[in-house]
Amino acid sequence: MNQSAHWLLLTLLTIRVAIAQTPAGPAGYNYDETKVGTYTLPDLMRTASGKPVTNKAEWISRRAELLRLFAENVYGNIPAQAVRLRFQTNSVDQSARNGLAVRKQVSIFFADYPQL
Repeated sequence: MNQSAHWLLLTLLTIRVAIAQTPAGPAGYNYDETKVGTYTLPDLMRTASGKPVTNKAEWISRRAELLRLFAENVYGNIPAQAVRLRFQTNSVDQSARNGLAVRKQVSIFFADYPQL
């Protein structure tokens, strides 16, 4: 993994931790599991059209459907073309964590879009 990818991953993890530690969370989101309605997961061995999966060829097709659904609903779609990123270091604290770490705040921008 290159340095740009490491910074992006670190930034995304930092954002995720910050959101998880926000007590109220953004408006419109439910953080109380007791308020979640009932939901029945789809049958893994039945295609999107409702046909039962009975052989290897049908499973290969169903597996592709499931991976596509997972990508769309959990991970999100990966861009077809590589996305160029631009990184800007906003601040550096050489003595973070009582001198045990270096803390950098970095902004990540899509390089193909105008600067804000």
